Amino acid sequence: MKKTSEVYDIIYSTLEPYLSPKDLTTAITIWEDNYSQLSQLRLNAFINDIKSLGSVDENRQTIYRLVTKQLLESETAVKNIVDKPQSTPSLLCHTFILFAKAMLNELRTDHQAIAISHVQTLLRSKQVSAKNVKDITTALKSTITINCDISPKILRQSINQIYIVTCELIGPVQADVILNKAVTITADVAPDIKRLI
Repeated sequence: MKKTSEVYDIIYSTLEPYLSPKDLTTAITIWEDNYSQLSQLRLNAFINDIKSLGSVDENRQTIYRLVTKQLLESETAVKNIVDKPQSTPSLLCHTFILFAKAMLNELRTDHQAIAISHVQTLLRSKQVSAKNVKDITTALKSTITINCDISPKILRQSINQIYIVTCELIGPVQADVILNKAVTITADVAPDIKRLI
């Protein structure tokens, strides 16, 4: 995830065209007070909190996608160093499966299928090997465990994809409840969960 200062710049520059200077100050204050120390996956909740300001509500999807795209862009070399030795790729992949399934298990079967399909599309777009895509898809649909070698960044993006789809399917408030529950459940058995959120 990006540093707090980088997220601040992204949110400020994205909201600026949609808000007056006064409303922009209000929005940034809300972000600093309530969201700056939380997972960046809480972006939808933040936008919901400021939807009455300026033209945020009618441009909510555009703002969300602009900010999300920038948050997921290539991260710094420092981040790449942090991503290397802390957990083996297969161990982090196992944590990803636990976390993703904890979220998916809260959804209806048809919604699960939609979310998994979005993850498949993301993994393919990142040129993840066909075997790893198949293994992850199978693991998300069953109780098997797998070994895979996928970068922490792509696994984080996959979690974010599940969260975005969940927001679209059942709304941001319930999606946040599901996300927080999944974090709690997974953290009990996989302390490296912090590398995925």
